[in-house]
Order: sequence, then structure tokens, then C-alpha cells
Amino acid sequence: MPRALSYRLRGLGLLWPGGRAAGLPPILGPSLLPGTELRLFSPNLRVLYAAWRVEEGRLLPLSPPLRPEEGSPVQLVLVLPTGQVRSYPGRLERGEVWLLVEGLEGSQARYPLGQVLKEVYRLLFRSLWEAR
Repeated sequence: MPRALSYRLRGLGLLWPGGRAAGLPPILGPSLLPGTELRLFSPNLRVLYAAWRVEEGRLLPLSPPLRPEEGSPVQLVLVLPTGQVRSYPGRLERGEVWLLVEGLEGSQARYPLGQVLKEVYRLLFRSLWEAR
């Protein structure tokens, strides 16, 4: 692929570094309904790093977030308005929470949480680590 085309597609969010297509799957379910809460914990669920709620197409922090140390494993817990709870393992790398999702035949895929929330679920927010 020509370099100029690669830069243009990457700038539009259609290509990742390395040339992979940026189509992200809805790994958290088909939609995130208003009232859904996302909570980021340590793997043993003893430390709450951050909590957000989905409201009117926005991701609102419920408290000032505490960024885990770089390279730390984390656990994302989704609490749906129906009371159903889902959990996803992840890791903080380069300031982004990367979710680890089991793929076919036992392989693991990694997805950036912030990008999934913005591009797949169309939620508005500045940064996962800002308190407003």
C-alpha cells in the first residue's frame, strides 16, 4: 500500500499502524443502554480505579478516576440496567485500557476500550482518565 494512502486511511481511523483494518467489533454487546455502568477494577476486584455511566450518548465519570500503573492487569465490569453483569480482563498499556477477548480456537484478541466506546458505541467523552 502506498505510504500516502496508508497515512490518509490511518488519519480517518480506517487503518491501524501496521496496515490492519480498524473495524472494531461490538465486544461489549450489541449496544450500551442508558444507565449501563462500566467499572474498572484491579483483577482481584479490591481496587476500583474508575467508574462511568452511559447517559444520553455520553460516558460520564461517577468519581475522579485513578489511573492504574502502566502494564497493570485490570478487570472491566459492565453492569447493565437489567442487573446483568459482564466482566472482561484487560491491561493498561500506553495509557489505554486494552481488553482481552477470547477469539476462535482459544486465541486472544486485544481491543482498546476508549476506541471501542467511541467508534462502536458512539459514546462522547474526552478521556477515560478525566473527571469531567
